[in-house]
Amino acid sequence: MHNRSKSGFTIVELLIVIVVIAILATITIVAFNGIQQRAINSQTVSAVNAYKKAIFQYAIDNNGSAPYGTRSNICLGSGYTSTIGATNNVCATGGIAGGQTIPDDDATFTANISKYLQTEPVTGGQLIDNGSGSQAIGIVFWSSGREIYYFLRGAGQSCTAGGTASSWSSAATMCTLALTLPS
Repeated sequence: MHNRSKSGFTIVELLIVIVVIAILATITIVAFNGIQQRAINSQTVSAVNAYKKAIFQYAIDNNGSAPYGTRSNICLGSGYTSTIGATNNVCATGGIAGGQTIPDDDATFTANISKYLQTEPVTGGQLIDNGSGSQAIGIVFWSSGREIYYFLRGAGQSCTAGGTASSWSSAATMCTLALTLPS
């Protein structure tokens, strides 16, 4: 009789390896999603800070006036790729936008503020729906009210660029930053 030795892995050993790999993959995916959200939020906060400084500098040079554009609500930054209806490159629509759709192409505002910015901050991403008819992402400047609204991914986020946080949806936090401009 020949004495055969069995080589290879048993089915139980293979299943254990597969389960361990699946657990590690799940942990990696969850960690990546959190990192991605923080990166997008950091980009938005950085853009808010740059625009806040530029708006203050504009006010100093223009007797306390806020920079203006062709609309009272203006998208700040670039990189908005969302489309609503026939309007491309949208940063907000619905209640937050005074019932209007706000595109990011206000050339008048850009011309007024550009000398105060080294480069135009980039923000954007996909619109977040709050379930009540409003959608937004990025940054909106309400020139007549002298407020900046910015949206951070994830509920309960801290408004690190300043302002008051409010729960905007289960997927986002809206921050309202009132500007007291120097004269």
